[in-house]
This record gives sequence, C-alpha cells and structure tokens, in this order.
Amino acid sequence: MDQVTMLDKIFVGGLDPSVINEDLRQPFSQYGEIFYVKIPVGKGCGFVRFANRGHAEEALNKLNGSVIGKQIVCLSWGRYPTNKQSRGDYGNMWNGGYYGGHIYGGGNGYVPHPHDQSIYAAATAAY
Repeated sequence: MDQVTMLDKIFVGGLDPSVINEDLRQPFSQYGEIFYVKIPVGKGCGFVRFANRGHAEEALNKLNGSVIGKQIVCLSWGRYPTNKQSRGDYGNMWNGGYYGGHIYGGGNGYVPHPHDQSIYAAATAAY
C-alpha cells in the first residue's frame, strides 16, 4: 500500500441528506481501498479517504458530477487541519472577503459595516 498523502481525501459536496455512509462508500469503492467514509450530520457533504492517492484521483475525476442518492455531487480534494485557512483570512467568504466586507448579524439579517456618520450629517443639513 502506498504512503498516505495529503491528497487522498475527497470532499463530496451537495450530498443528498438521505445518503448514509454505505451509500457513499459504494460508488467510490470500485476505485480502490478506502480508509474511511464520513458524513457530518446536517452538513450536506461527506468525505471519502483513500489508501492510495492515485485511486483517489481517479475516483475524483470519474465521479465528479455523478448522482449519489438523488442529487448530483461536486467533488474536490478534502483539507486537513494543518492546511485549513484561518477564519481571519481574506479569502474566507464568511468574513466579507467575497461580499465587499459586509457583516451578517447572528440570524437577524443584514447589518451594514459601520460608516463614518459625519457623511450623513452634511446630507441631512442640506434638507
């Protein structure tokens, strides 16, 4: 068996909520030995980790865009804790990097960034 590399875990996005571990394992198992299959509860995704990078690469290429359960899935390489982006990175879509710096308040809807209130004073004085 080849040494496990950082590119042996496949992220499965768009997973049908009714899919269980065995449903996810089945289509991937034809490409090689699988270390584990994991479906985090309520996330709509899963992970498949292969024993061999080449097998993982083949599965990713062949199964990307296929139907698992009742939905089309999108596959990509899974990340490991050592190479995750920190939540403060500008590339993180949840901190405003993708949305012009907007802040979304804890379930209360959209909350704009604080602005310099003096710009409103001049506009209000004109009326």
